[in-house]
Amino acid sequence: MPGRFALTYSKPFIEKYFNIEIPFNLRPRYNISPTQNCLILCTEDKIPQLMHWGFSPFWNKDNKFKEMINARSESVQEKPMFRKAFKEHRCVVIASGYYEWQEVVVDKEIIKKPFYISIKDDKPLILAAIWDRCEKENGLVQTGFTFLTTSPNAFVKQYHLRMPVVIDDTNVELWLSEQASLSELEKLFKPAAAKIFKAKEVSRLVNNPKNDKPACLE
Repeated sequence: MPGRFALTYSKPFIEKYFNIEIPFNLRPRYNISPTQNCLILCTEDKIPQLMHWGFSPFWNKDNKFKEMINARSESVQEKPMFRKAFKEHRCVVIASGYYEWQEVVVDKEIIKKPFYISIKDDKPLILAAIWDRCEKENGLVQTGFTFLTTSPNAFVKQYHLRMPVVIDDTNVELWLSEQASLSELEKLFKPAAAKIFKAKEVSRLVNNPKNDKPACLE
């Protein structure tokens, strides 16, 4: 979807891979959950920022709509909640992998097993997102993002009926470009190839967002 993800790379690795300089401390994260701050890159210069995971449109000053953590790419350019942000505020979120919970039947009971989905060669997952800035009635200004999702490929479909929009290395600048056309952007919504993914069952420690340690991936 995702509803939880990880970013386990070191700061020097991320800086070298994306050819950027991160002006703040960054530690490995193993269980990033909604409402927490996450590493994003925005604008064509790939400027790194820490941003709240939870999208609220600029006009939602009275909290009429709850924060969104995922948005469907198929309608993001049409829905009033996302339309302006999609046009003006695109970004990418860097992840090493994300979690999904697969429903299985054990002794006639349905349980959810957590799986960690990542790229086979352990390259970063570059996930499409949009952000907006909303000034609440109490004067608090909140800037937050939401992931964009698409239909799953054959591999991810085993774990969930949706998957995040994955941006290829070669298309990051296009996704962040202010000059990109709608037709160019829509082509990026296509599900990433199934053959590049891998998954492993992980510890149920990840079920609790308070657990943020390497053991989540064991």
